[in-house]
Amino acid sequence: MEEAPQSKNTIQLDFKLFYIFGGVLIVALIAGLVVSFKTNAFVGKKAAETAEANRPAEFKVILVEDSSCEDCFKLDGFLAAIQKENVKFAEEKTVDWNGDEGKALVEKYKITKIPTVIFSGEINKNVKLKNAWSGIGEIIEGNFVLRQSLAPYIEVATGEVKGKVEIFFLKDDSCADCYDVMGHKQVLGSGFGLPVQNIKVLSIGSGDGLVMKNKYNITMMPTFVLKGEVEAYESLLNIWDKVGTVEKDGTYVFREGVKQMGAYKNMMTGMVVKPAAVTSTPQ
Repeated sequence: MEEAPQSKNTIQLDFKLFYIFGGVLIVALIAGLVVSFKTNAFVGKKAAETAEANRPAEFKVILVEDSSCEDCFKLDGFLAAIQKENVKFAEEKTVDWNGDEGKALVEKYKITKIPTVIFSGEINKNVKLKNAWSGIGEIIEGNFVLRQSLAPYIEVATGEVKGKVEIFFLKDDSCADCYDVMGHKQVLGSGFGLPVQNIKVLSIGSGDGLVMKNKYNITMMPTFVLKGEVEAYESLLNIWDKVGTVEKDGTYVFREGVKQMGAYKNMMTGMVVKPAAVTSTPQ
């Protein structure tokens, strides 16, 4: 018995729809796989980039110093600050500038001040540090060399220690309301890099304090006096003409800056000046 023509057409149509539908599914599946692959690749790339960005930059560190210089500025604080910027010190080495290796480094990098430090490795991975290098040093052959060594330091050309300074804090023991002269310690040390380990605190009532007060005609108390190679501290020199004077013998006396510190005693009138209240009282 022969199959009706209509049934054959229906079967053929069903097969065509099946193939078309199947083809569409395959194309959609392939397209989905491609999109998924690209998405995963993009996500994977972003994750890799993020991981790389978060990975600490690896530095090799050579500290060039003079082990016999007890007065020289220590770079420990500087190195610690660098590490806080997501930096890992993969290798660290300390070299004496007078040794063979030290002399070679001094010659190669034209080092003029000791101590200093040389960084190699991924020194430009951290954008913040990359932008900061030119302000404190120099890039030579892909390595960073610190140039802005704080005093006291050894001048390579002469072998002499530069930046030795004596610091004297002067106070009037009779002035209970005057600002605390020890407040200058942190500013001079942390702010300007002066060596504040051996500050001498003198009373102007007698002895060296009285001699210094009279010699430099100091008219406001408390204050401080600097003696020695103060010129090695450039940041302090930049503001000194606004806060103090340089005497004929090279001594630096803090004068006008006293008015910014709080209550002080006018030695000419014997009055305690309290800037905040804009009043004066006898003492």
